[in-house]
Amino acid sequence: MVSSTSLGVIYLIFFLRKDLIWFCSAVYAESYATRIVSAIKTKGGVGLCFTLFGSSFLFVTSHLTAHQDKVPERNSDVQRIMTNLTFFEGKDGTTLVPNRFNYVFWIGDLNYRIDATHEEMDQLTVQSNWTNLLLKDQLTREILQG
Repeated sequence: MVSSTSLGVIYLIFFLRKDLIWFCSAVYAESYATRIVSAIKTKGGVGLCFTLFGSSFLFVTSHLTAHQDKVPERNSDVQRIMTNLTFFEGKDGTTLVPNRFNYVFWIGDLNYRIDATHEEMDQLTVQSNWTNLLLKDQLTREILQG
């Protein structure tokens, strides 16, 4: 184990083979709670970044706001996590994730949903209509909208 970080019930652990340790550097880990008042931190994100063989990696795992109609809150959670994890900052104070790291992996319970009834999802799945199913996916829509 090279490093680990946690926030309440959210954990991120970085393991690396022993023979690769000499090629790994600049390991940083941070966390940010999006619900400060909660006694048990269940919403927020933890991040870990490092350099391996000259390539920079960022791993973030997060638990975002739940429920079908809470897309703006989930988007706000992501922005707050990126704003408050300091290794996201560029020299000018802006968040430059694509420019700062060669590889970014954002995982976890993102809680984005599919805006369709079960019947609609079943029908699109049976028809193998993946394009229309993806267009109903909240995360896909948010990514396409920028």
